[in-house]
Amino acid sequence: MKTTMYKSEDINQKLLEKESQLENILKFSSNEIIFTDTEFNILFQNNKILGQKYAGADFVEILKKNKQTDALETLENFVKTKKNQVTFRFIVEKKKYTKTSVSKIYTRKKHTGYLIVMDDITEEIKAEQQRDAFIETLSHDLKTPVSAEKRALELLYDGSFGELTESQKDIVKEILNSSKYMIRMTDNILTRYKLDNGRCRIIKQPHSIKQTIQTCVESLQYLFEAAGQTVKVSSQIDDAVFDYDEEEIKKVLCNVIANASEYSPRNSVVYINLDRKDNDVEISVRDEGVGISEEKLKEIFDEHKTIESRFKKIGSGLGVFITKKIVEAHRGSVFIHTEPNHGTNFVILLPLEKQESLIK
Repeated sequence: MKTTMYKSEDINQKLLEKESQLENILKFSSNEIIFTDTEFNILFQNNKILGQKYAGADFVEILKKNKQTDALETLENFVKTKKNQVTFRFIVEKKKYTKTSVSKIYTRKKHTGYLIVMDDITEEIKAEQQRDAFIETLSHDLKTPVSAEKRALELLYDGSFGELTESQKDIVKEILNSSKYMIRMTDNILTRYKLDNGRCRIIKQPHSIKQTIQTCVESLQYLFEAAGQTVKVSSQIDDAVFDYDEEEIKKVLCNVIANASEYSPRNSVVYINLDRKDNDVEISVRDEGVGISEEKLKEIFDEHKTIESRFKKIGSGLGVFITKKIVEAHRGSVFIHTEPNHGTNFVILLPLEKQESLIK
């Protein structure tokens, strides 16, 4: 085997070249680069984002001074695991947003410290915030007139402004149903956008799941009437009151029940059953529709894959995706039992426990 011999001056030259490369990286990088020991005491930093204000403070202390509770929790969990890297957002003095990566440094297989790289993403966050404000304003501007239209049509249909002929009532009812559909789709679009940006927070409070189901059925009554369908609600448990986010679970149930109606034939029955499975509440929604093929079932929860293309319908696929996200944020599960031409049973499990979480 050929052995290469180096003179001491050659070795020194190589070390100097490496040091020069490192200095250039630290000098010209736009990122904040920090080296710490195993206790997060800062050994070196180039002060590109933090500046001189935090000189001498350890990294954990910097997070505490900026009240970065979530980042601190993420960092603490990272230290306890065998993972070699973790990434989180770190907001400096409420004005600089960073994407911060922390990596473990090993010397001869021994953990000797951490490398912290902070990337300034303030402009990206500002653009996100502007986009968020625009979407929320747009959604509000869409929902407000449609909601007002819905209420006016309800009063008109009920005869508050004078009796209508049967033909007139049929026309008003058709427009009213379209308004209800538009409100539901607008809610789905806004929820989908919030999911994209991690801004859909689950706030759990005690509610009656029976009452929530009943509210959803009543709000979708127009679908069943239009198709001549019947809804049968049954329960094998007493009135279950437990902690969940009612507004978000309403979106889940309305999407699932609406799908059951839309994919069922006229004059069919949609069955909704409430039961308890161990420490979970089980809600099943079963239809008498065409069912879903095995191929389509594999991709039904994918964001852009829906079974609507088969029927030229819009919206329900988005609802299925949202449903899964919201249920999982409640630490629950979603299952689908189906067979082509023998209907579909959509099963939702929600835990009977108090817990708050964030949709990711």
